[in-house]
Amino acid sequence: MLGAQRLTQALEHAVNHDSLTGASTRASFKAQVARLPPGPKAVLLVDIDHFKAVNDRFGHQAGDTALCQFAMRLKRNCREDDIVARFGGEEFVVLLHDVEIEAAQAAAERLCAKLREAPLVLEGQAHRLTASFGVAILSDTARLDDALARADAALYRAKNGGRDRVCVADG
Repeated sequence: MLGAQRLTQALEHAVNHDSLTGASTRASFKAQVARLPPGPKAVLLVDIDHFKAVNDRFGHQAGDTALCQFAMRLKRNCREDDIVARFGGEEFVVLLHDVEIEAAQAAAERLCAKLREAPLVLEGQAHRLTASFGVAILSDTARLDDALARADAALYRAKNGGRDRVCVADG
């Protein structure tokens, strides 16, 4: 019976966590958010700047290493009850609990600076990797897709504005 329980736990972990980075999967993120109690929340969309250049210069294995290191740094600099998920490629999402827009923006600015200050180690050498952030308030967990769309629009403003920065969604 113990073996079956371990297998079930391993399967649940595999379904709910990205196999490369250990962050939550997109589906797991959405399920976790749907179960949250009411209260102020924010979503941060985070996209690694110029990630294609890492893969082009160092190869995909080094790119995978960079993604793992990036995800670890992102999780390490978030609160324990915040949710960090890989949304695809080099894009991540963070859900912040109990925050209004000013605190969410400050948290994103802090994360942006922490990621900038901590170089990734690729092939034994330190390389600076930055990220752009889009921030949106999530006032109702049933409207997660709307908040993600607003955060995505803000993320694109950050990318178009020079990258390595935080932009807050309108409204």
